[in-house]
Amino acid sequence: MSRNGWPVSNENPTKAAQQEQTNRQQEQDNRAKEQRTQQETQDKQQAEQKATERKQARDEADKKHHEAAAASMAREAAQQNAAREAKLAQEKEAAKKEEDKKQKDTEQKQKEDQAKRITEDKKQSELNDKQKENYERFIKKIPGENTTTTIRDLPQGGRAFVSEVPGKVPGSKAEYTKQIDSEGKTILYDKTTFAPDGSIVHNKPKYRTS
Repeated sequence: MSRNGWPVSNENPTKAAQQEQTNRQQEQDNRAKEQRTQQETQDKQQAEQKATERKQARDEADKKHHEAAAASMAREAAQQNAAREAKLAQEKEAAKKEEDKKQKDTEQKQKEDQAKRITEDKKQSELNDKQKENYERFIKKIPGENTTTTIRDLPQGGRAFVSEVPGKVPGSKAEYTKQIDSEGKTILYDKTTFAPDGSIVHNKPKYRTS
């Protein structure tokens, strides 16, 4: 046996030495191969570990990105909902104010109309019989769309009847005016047409005493 435990041939010492040298070289090669294999395995494991860590880092980054995007969308949706609710509340409040204003305007108009009717009833009651007959003829001849007719006092017991009729153009109107004396005789009868801005478009005398 050789010093390394390898079998020693009984043949030529030179040949035995060569065999021993070959055996040692093979042993070194085996160790080197084993070391390379171990190193390759270690390198592969390290590469796999790094790849896993990189994937985990990407997954974590993607998760955070998605969470941030979801949170941003949730905030935006909450802001939009809050804005819609605020707008609806404002519109509701504005509608309520408008409705309250309409109600007040209606009540005010009703009061004014009632006061006007009372006044007109009083004015009518102050007309003498001849003046009442003329007033009734005036009312019958006015177009049915007339909105109001007022009675005004004139000097020496005379009266003026004024009636407004809405025109075909929105905001325009025709004003019929009739003046009578204390005996109920017609002195003047005019029709005046007004534009929406209040300017006089046309004045047509229907009757005037000479």
